[in-house]
Amino acid sequence: MTLRILLSTLSLVALSTSSVWARNSQILDYSKEASANREQASDWSGFVAAGAIYLPEYDGSEEYQAIPALAGQVNKGNYYLALRGLQAMANVVDSSQFNAGPMLQFRFGRDGEGIDNAAIAALRPVDDAVEFGGFASWIERGLWHQGDNLELTAELLQDVANGHGGYLGEVGATYFTPVTQRLRYSVNGFLNYQSQDYMDSYFTVDADNAARSGMRTHDAQAGFNSFSIGNQLFYSFDANWGLMGLVNYTRFIADAASSPIIEDNGTPDQFLSVLAVTYRF
Repeated sequence: MTLRILLSTLSLVALSTSSVWARNSQILDYSKEASANREQASDWSGFVAAGAIYLPEYDGSEEYQAIPALAGQVNKGNYYLALRGLQAMANVVDSSQFNAGPMLQFRFGRDGEGIDNAAIAALRPVDDAVEFGGFASWIERGLWHQGDNLELTAELLQDVANGHGGYLGEVGATYFTPVTQRLRYSVNGFLNYQSQDYMDSYFTVDADNAARSGMRTHDAQAGFNSFSIGNQLFYSFDANWGLMGLVNYTRFIADAASSPIIEDNGTPDQFLSVLAVTYRF
């Protein structure tokens, strides 16, 4: 087993889907809403989660794979450090309403290894990327009833390892509400921006790549080239153990969707699902 395959298997997600877990993790964090007794003794809290994720083999792929899902978070009062497979983020603001801090994310490149589609596999390799940046979020609590909240988020990441060489931005919103004492639900929507360097790496087909793969040429431009919608349920068995499931839909649009990588050799509709056992402490 190669290092790439091993890391991919151990990670929560790959490529652009790596932020899905982070978007939905709020449903697992009971430290402020449902763990008041624990916080009276200590302001340390957190969770770990393990299960399985079903996701596309790469962005635009029609083929899916199932891999293990791993995540965790440690809270110290309002501060936290979160690990989501290939993504790490930390809130450095002491506020229960406004969060902000650094983010670090590893993104696998594309070198044709393990890709069944011959045209995609023949494309010029894209190196692995390390993306660094930050995030900010604003939470409004108790909008319609006790326990619900709306979170508005934004993030920006720049490749610092000469992989795709570009940057990505994301804005979105998540609504979270308890359904019963044990069941909680969240729904979210996000819009994604990809820079010119990122689009050239993953969706442009220049003359060289056209000759390699037999695809038509395509000049993909920077812009808002994808959006996603997600739904998540969390069931609490007791004060510590729970079960979480989520389904996420991503749609490539604009120049990403019209690229022959997507239009002729894949699909703009991408689905991701997770089922995981969780433990809160």
